[in-house]
Amino acid sequence: RVVLAEAAHSENDLDRAEELLAPLIAEGASFDAALVQSAVYRQGLIRFDRRDWAGAIAQMDRLIGAYPDSALTPQARFW
Repeated sequence: RVVLAEAAHSENDLDRAEELLAPLIAEGASFDAALVQSAVYRQGLIRFDRRDWAGAIAQMDRLIGAYPDSALTPQARFW
């Protein structure tokens, strides 16, 4: 799902990308932590591309707060 969402995002199909990520980032979802981290980060980038600044910050803050040791945390802090 994350790879498909990345492909959709790269083609600027933001609706499809968010649709693919939704189950992975839903509250209470139980998936592999690395998969969720990638999905939350990608969702933040999509929100940024939509110029939804508050939404982008919320996703990056979610990643930083829930996974402070993630390899994606430095990139999330950048945004």
